[in-house]
Amino acid sequence: MFIKNLLKSTLVLSLLIASTAAFAQRVEVKELPGHNASTQHQAVMSHESTQDLTPQERARRQTNWMHKNLSITDEQKKKVYDIMLLHFQKVENVKNMSGRNNRRSEMQGINAQRDVALKDVLSDEQYQKYQAHLEEIQQLANDRKAGGMN
Repeated sequence: MFIKNLLKSTLVLSLLIASTAAFAQRVEVKELPGHNASTQHQAVMSHESTQDLTPQERARRQTNWMHKNLSITDEQKKKVYDIMLLHFQKVENVKNMSGRNNRRSEMQGINAQRDVALKDVLSDEQYQKYQAHLEEIQQLANDRKAGGMN
């Protein structure tokens, strides 16, 4: 009797898992020029996974990305880390603010400060690549949000 109930339970659980997988929503991501769906997915997922990191970890991750993808020098890397650390510390403070409009306005100011500081450190070409990357990430996030609403 026990084995019969165990088999029934296993069968029901297996069917439940299979039906959940079959009906799971899939968000379609539009492929951007120069990127495949896998790297785009990684970019969006890596952005999401940064939400629980400390400002130091986020600054290090962003600096490492810039070192790898923008070929920044060691001297630039130190300056970029300091800029990003200050940026993410300010972002952390904004997270605790009340009022969505206040946070949005504050974030725009913080992002502008970061961009001005980075523009002084990066070459024109590096800065353009960085801005293009930010736009791609923003577009992917917007596409993801729009896909999740369907």
